[in-house]
Amino acid sequence: MLSYVLFPIVAALGYSDIAVSTTPREKSRISAGRLAVYSIGLLLLSLLSGRLPFLQILPVIFAPLGHEYLIQAGNRREWSSPPRLSQPQRGVKLLAALPGSPAALQGLGSGWTLLRVNGVEINSRRELAGALNVFPGLAEIEAVS
Repeated sequence: MLSYVLFPIVAALGYSDIAVSTTPREKSRISAGRLAVYSIGLLLLSLLSGRLPFLQILPVIFAPLGHEYLIQAGNRREWSSPPRLSQPQRGVKLLAALPGSPAALQGLGSGWTLLRVNGVEINSRRELAGALNVFPGLAEIEAVS
């Protein structure tokens, strides 16, 4: 008679991701969806192999290979798409505006390009800081989205 013994095995799978062509929030949403599909698929394979013992190898193979595929497919998608934020030819690209900050209150946010501040053309962080110091607390900004 064949008997089974439950023997715990510790396994750790790491997961990291990078957001180049999407925002971190968008990338998190996409990754969460893909991980959910992967998890459901692994669960279904495990349940199926419980009913049909000759299929027990499937979840064992699918777990690491499916996980690795998720990572590789996500990276391939990110690196094959154009970057969401890149250095413009003119101006300074705004990566983010803090909620409640004067920039955010004026509708500026991630992806906007600042061209002029207080009448001064800017093309670097140093020039931006200098232009903002001309009239502390007050800034006239020319920007494009």
